[in-house]
Amino acid sequence: MTSSFLPETWKALFEVAKEYDLHELSLTTPEETITVRRGVRVAEFPLVAAHPAVLETPTESKIELIPEGKFFKVLSPLSGVFYRSPAPGAEPFVIEGEKVQFGDGLCIIEAMKVLNEITSESSGIIFKIIPGNGDVVNEGDLLFLIQPESTS
Repeated sequence: MTSSFLPETWKALFEVAKEYDLHELSLTTPEETITVRRGVRVAEFPLVAAHPAVLETPTESKIELIPEGKFFKVLSPLSGVFYRSPAPGAEPFVIEGEKVQFGDGLCIIEAMKVLNEITSESSGIIFKIIPGNGDVVNEGDLLFLIQPESTS
């Protein structure tokens, strides 16, 4: 199912939930409802068919950053479909060569109609984006290589 909400609406919901430290925020129209959930593990809540799309921000334990040489690896915390932008037609969260800060959104992984925002747990430069938009990824797959900021 494709959402009729504009990319700006998705981004605004992300920002409002983050700014006010909300655990859940819903927006309902006569056609559909979208919900942003933050800090909830996928397995901790039942999926409800009444919500065509649920947007979830993962907790820290769902992201694994492994120092390897001069890069951090961002691994997929779950299996699903990798999306580079918050909505179809929207600008991607990040592009290669872009500077990111701790907590910046990197991508979305859709699993069982749940949209899980993957955020950066490191500041640095996006060196490489591994999967393509719409690719299926598995838990543990490499998503991004981030070159850490120099400390000197």
